[in-house]
Amino acid sequence: MKPTGHHVIVDVWEADPAVLDHAPTLGAALETACREAGATLMGTWKKKFTPQGVSVLVCLSESHASIHTYPEQGYYAADIYTCGALNPTEAMCGLVRRLGGRAKGLIIPRGEGLGLKFEPIELTFEPAPETSSELSATADCSS
Repeated sequence: MKPTGHHVIVDVWEADPAVLDHAPTLGAALETACREAGATLMGTWKKKFTPQGVSVLVCLSESHASIHTYPEQGYYAADIYTCGALNPTEAMCGLVRRLGGRAKGLIIPRGEGLGLKFEPIELTFEPAPETSSELSATADCSS
């Protein structure tokens, strides 16, 4: 039996603090990454915190995507959950490519409450050599 959906969860560090504190940039990056992966956007919510930090939530027809930033640490946490044929790993690759940093996370097949048994897949993003704007990962980001 197939999972009901897939949830990609990442921690990212060594990101640019100025980018992580700019809600319009973060919103655009998350929306573009989701759209390029084939998601249908329904709405975006952005909250800038004082003295710093931003949360962005994008509601998708396929589920949701979010990012929460900690600029003072050069860190952000992001997740993308989708059902159906949409590949959330592709969207996450696009987000990390746009925002930078080094990332580790999990791809979690969902549906255990329905009696389905799946194991999470570890995911690591590493910047490719200086001559490329691509990311390398332990999971296939191209499908």
